Amino acid sequence: MDFTVKKDSISVCDSRVISCAEHTVDCDITLPEYMPDVVRVLRCCLAPSVASQQISGDRIMTECDCTASVIYICEQGKIHCFEQTEHFGKQLEFNGEYQESVTVSAKNEFVNYRVSSSRKIEIHGAVTVTAAGLQKTQREIISGAEGDGMTVRAQNLNVCTLSSFAGKTFSVSETCEINSNEKIQSVLSVNHFIRTDEAKAIHGKLFVRGELIVRTVCLTEDSDIRCFENSVAVNQIVDVPDIVEENIIQTDINATTVSVRPRSEQSGDRGLLDIEATLYIAVRAYDMRELTLVCDAYSTKYETENEMRTVSINTSCEKMYDTFLCRESVDVSSVGIQKVLSFECSNILSNVSVSDGSICVSGSITADCIFEDSNNDINYVTRQIPFEYKHPSIFENVSSSSIGASVSAYNYALGTNGALDVRIEILINGLVFSGTEAKAVTEITLDKSKCKSVKTASLTVYFADENESVWDIARHYNTTVEAILRENRMQNEEINHCCKLLIPKI
Repeated sequence: MDFTVKKDSISVCDSRVISCAEHTVDCDITLPEYMPDVVRVLRCCLAPSVASQQISGDRIMTECDCTASVIYICEQGKIHCFEQTEHFGKQLEFNGEYQESVTVSAKNEFVNYRVSSSRKIEIHGAVTVTAAGLQKTQREIISGAEGDGMTVRAQNLNVCTLSSFAGKTFSVSETCEINSNEKIQSVLSVNHFIRTDEAKAIHGKLFVRGELIVRTVCLTEDSDIRCFENSVAVNQIVDVPDIVEENIIQTDINATTVSVRPRSEQSGDRGLLDIEATLYIAVRAYDMRELTLVCDAYSTKYETENEMRTVSINTSCEKMYDTFLCRESVDVSSVGIQKVLSFECSNILSNVSVSDGSICVSGSITADCIFEDSNNDINYVTRQIPFEYKHPSIFENVSSSSIGASVSAYNYALGTNGALDVRIEILINGLVFSGTEAKAVTEITLDKSKCKSVKTASLTVYFADENESVWDIARHYNTTVEAILRENRMQNEEINHCCKLLIPKI
C-alpha cells in the first residue's frame, strides 16, 4: 500500500481591528440670529457616525457624519442647544481577507472648545474611524497515516470548532408618541442599549428577536429638560450557512448610528419622536465534534522524519448571558447638586481576565449629569463609575473568551450626604472556551532510500521498567504496539510494574 496521509482541520474565528484612521475636527459654530448669546457653555461634544461603507478590492470607502453640539446658558439663565454637522469621507486599507464580514464604526477621541465671542464657539477635536472584521481561519492537522509500514500514535479529542459565521447590516425606525404637552425644541443627548430576547436557528437561518432601547434627553421651548425612554422592536432573519439548532450560538447586535428627531402633531397637544437606527448583527456558530490528533508516527520499513508543533485546541465552550447590578455612591458634594435635571450613562469600557477559577469583567462607565445647584444655577458634571463582575467558571483551564459588557438599564437617587446613589444594570454576553495544548505531527517525511535493517530474531526479550511506555519500546524495536500487546496478552499499554516482555518481529 502506498503511503498516504489523512488531514483534518480546526476552524476558529478571529475578530480583530483591520484598519483605522483619524479625522481631525476643526470647526467654528456661529449662532444664528434666532439663538440668544452664549454666557456659559455647559457641555460640548462630538457625535460621529458612519453613513455608508463600500469595499473595493483592498480598500473600504466610508462616508461619515460628525455632529458638534453645544449646550449653553444664556443671559436669562436658560438652557439652549445648537448643533452643526460636517460630512467627511475616509479611505481605509486592509489585506482583503475580510470581504464578507467588515463593519465600520466611528468614535469620538477628544473635543476641546473655546468661546471666542458671545456668538461664536471654536471647536477642535478628533474622531477615529475603525474597520473590524471576522475571519475564519483553518488550522490543518494530521489525523492519520497508513501504508509503507506506517504506524501512528493518536489521541481522540472532543473539540469546539467554528462551523459558520455571518453578519448583516439593517435599519429600524419608529415614531414614538411621548406624553408631553410641551413642544420639543431640540435633542440634547441620545443613549441606547440593545437587548436580545431570542435567537433561534433553523436550516441555515437565524431568527433574532430583541429591542432597541433609546433614552433621549430633550429641551422644550420653555428651556425645560425632559427625558424619554422608548423601545424599537428588532426582528431579523440572518442567513448563516450550515447553522443548526444544536450549535452553540453567539449573537452580538451593535448600533452604528442612532438618531432622534422631534416632531409635533398638527394638534400641538402631544409630541412625537422619530427614531432611526442602523444596526449590525454578528453571528458565530460553534459545534462539538471528535478530532483525531497524531502526536507521533514512524514507519517500520523506512527512516521517518516528523515535524512537530504545539497546537492550542478549544475542547469545551460555555455560553455566558447574565446581568448584574452595579451600585455606586458617587460623591458630588463639591458641586452642590440641589436638583438633577438629567442623568445619563454611556461609554462603557471593559476588559476580561481570568484568575482563581473565576472570569472577571471590569471597567468603567461614564455618567453625565445636568443639575441645578443651591443658587439655582444650571451646571454640568461627569464622573467615571467603576464596576467589577466575577463569575465562577465551570472550566479549570480557560483558553480564550469573547465576552462583552454593555449597559442595559440605570437609575439614580440624590442622597442627603451630597452623593448620587447610582444603580446600573450591566449585561455580560459572550462565550468562554476551555482548551488544551497538545504536541501534534504537522508533517511526515519517509526516506525510501533508507530502508530499516531487518533483525533475524523473531522474538526479543526485553525487561521493562515500571511506567515505561509501550509505544517507546515498539518504536525502538521497529515493531508495533499492537504486536507487543498481542504477543504478551496485554489488555492495554500500561506497565504498572517491572516485567519481561517479548518483542516480536514484524
